[in-house]
Amino acid sequence: MDVLHRHEVLAADLADVTDSVAEPRSPLARPIETPKYEALLNESMRLFNLKGYRDTSMEDIAMAVGMPASGIYRYFSGKSDILAAAFRRAADRLSGELSVIVGTVPDREAALTAVIDAYVTRSFDRPELDYVYYTERLNMTPGDQKILRSLQRANVESWVDLVVSVRPDWTPGQARFAVHAAMSLVIDLGRLMQYENSAPTRAVVERLVDLTLLGRYRLRAALPAK
Repeated sequence: MDVLHRHEVLAADLADVTDSVAEPRSPLARPIETPKYEALLNESMRLFNLKGYRDTSMEDIAMAVGMPASGIYRYFSGKSDILAAAFRRAADRLSGELSVIVGTVPDREAALTAVIDAYVTRSFDRPELDYVYYTERLNMTPGDQKILRSLQRANVESWVDLVVSVRPDWTPGQARFAVHAAMSLVIDLGRLMQYENSAPTRAVVERLVDLTLLGRYRLRAALPAK
């Protein structure tokens, strides 16, 4: 992203979110309602986000799920395996979402803006996934890190293809830099806003990502109501 576009982001005219009302996030599933494998993934990520990976024990996870610690090893070889499984699941879902949008929205700019909105919505709905990834990803085995990098690289390249189709003046390298900047922007703003999950808050983030990738605001009928 060049200096001009950084200035555009800094000077962006944003929606007023002062009086916005946070929407409830999708609740983390409880063990009584969810298969043990899913409950282990959900509760582990919640605890890794709350306490940190190193300070979360297998006993903590087992207690949260309502099972003996020894029972976890029926599903995972250890904490690192849980971490890798959660991240692979998230990457697979992102890939599937991208495929659906790209395959069903013929207009490239509309597809890109749909991808932006979906990414922001998911990040605000499950903020622990992004935060734990950026703080704890090195706790995975080298092999799992390599697999996840490959999955993420494929997802980023899908974004890059869309950006280049909308911004033909950019090289793939420039588009790739902007995509990484946009993804980081979502996380940084989310943490700054304490991931207040409201339509006006998400609209602020979406507008800044629009500027980062489109170089301008998208056409909108109206900003979401407070």
